[in-house]
Amino acid sequence: MKLYLSIFFVLVLALPLVAQKQKPQDDPNEKPPFVRAALVGGMNISQVDGDGIAGFRKVGANAGAAAYVNLTKGFNASFEILYSMRGAKSSSNETIRDGRKLVLNLDYIEVPVMVHYNDRDKAIFGVGFVWNTLVRSTVSPNILAEDVNFKRATFDVVGGVTFLIKKRYGINLRYTYSLTPAAVAVDNSASGGGIRTTLDGGKLRNNVVGIRFMYFIN
Repeated sequence: MKLYLSIFFVLVLALPLVAQKQKPQDDPNEKPPFVRAALVGGMNISQVDGDGIAGFRKVGANAGAAAYVNLTKGFNASFEILYSMRGAKSSSNETIRDGRKLVLNLDYIEVPVMVHYNDRDKAIFGVGFVWNTLVRSTVSPNILAEDVNFKRATFDVVGGVTFLIKKRYGINLRYTYSLTPAAVAVDNSASGGGIRTTLDGGKLRNNVVGIRFMYFIN
């Protein structure tokens, strides 16, 4: 985990340096820079489909850096490096085993690659794919960890929109869903408890809504 975090922080610090050689976009008639760098920070509101409980109750951080590359007028591609905290949490009236609540923490180094349409510098719409590397996983009650095989690498599909504020600031809304399972669970509810899987084969999938603030460096 320390290696993944070290690589993450090095890359996050390096991405903004790409923008330092670009001239700030102060003149509205000036051609936009080829690469725009941004810092990203916000939160995930998530659940895990297939764990037998429902509701977006797990809140975690989503932060890192992004680089946007202009392709043609109105279209660009982006590459992000993020630390993303996901998971699931049961409600006050939902229990998993022996009357205890489920808390599932899944932390990833997340790398979204997206294509965007820029609507007159007012809103940026984007779709793409996400590569995730799992760096931390915890389950409460601890005994439930025996029921789950967490996947080290996963793929997601992602879509979202960024509402721009004075060109350098933005509010980003994003939805992400697992294409490949985040974990595979054994359904042992008939023999005394465990994670009550509801998807075929006991596959668990991340289901995440993101709300993030963006600052464009150039």
